[in-house]
Amino acid sequence: MVKGMTALQWSANVSLGEGEEELSGRQMALMFAISLGIVLIVFFASPALITGWLGAFLPSFAVHMVEGAVRAALLLGYLWLIGRTNDARRLFGYYGAEHKTIHAYEHNLPLDAAHIQPFSCAHPRCGTSFLLAVLVVSTLVFAFIGDVPLEWRVISRIALVPLVAGVSYEILRFGAVHSDQPWAVVITGPGLWLQRLTTANPTMPKWRSQSPPPKPYATLRQPARRRQTPASLPKSTHRAQGSEPVVPSYGVMPFPPAEPGA
Repeated sequence: MVKGMTALQWSANVSLGEGEEELSGRQMALMFAISLGIVLIVFFASPALITGWLGAFLPSFAVHMVEGAVRAALLLGYLWLIGRTNDARRLFGYYGAEHKTIHAYEHNLPLDAAHIQPFSCAHPRCGTSFLLAVLVVSTLVFAFIGDVPLEWRVISRIALVPLVAGVSYEILRFGAVHSDQPWAVVITGPGLWLQRLTTANPTMPKWRSQSPPPKPYATLRQPARRRQTPASLPKSTHRAQGSEPVVPSYGVMPFPPAEPGA
């Protein structure tokens, strides 16, 4: 998370025009705290408040399932809504370029458009997939709390976020590690499908923004790149020396190939 926030701060400062003041670490921390607070209120506390009155008519388990459905509807509605704006669609193109670039990086291929382009815009370890995992896991975890007063329901939703996030991360990581197995599509498939809302095939300027990284960002502390051997890659990605890479589908291929010249 620290590396991610550092990269976001660097990216925001690079996009500033002349004469504009760069964002400080304190400002980034404040924005992160505000954003986290909004997420907790909108996607965790508000569904509990919205469905609190159903306890008088439905069993506790059913109320928790309805709460989970409300939470899912809020997230999907939010993603769909922001996807209607031009700025978001442009951002999703960069997001797709990022995923393709990560695919190429993980396969130890050169980071240029010719090698990046064949890969899918979807990635099994995407943040969008993580959000979906959080939705499912939170619904199941909160169902075990049972019927408690409304104020405790709201408090428990916020207090259990670290547990829900940790379990969701491990599930997503497990599915990505075993993505070459047929059963893994049960874990990775829904998240890959959801990425239809948050990624798009990029255009050439977006390729160039992803590969190679500018020198200022390269100076950030980054772990040494570990070369992946055939034994460490999923079976679907093995290839003979000098041959074209076999693009993994992770059980589904939710995006068509990029258009030539894109």
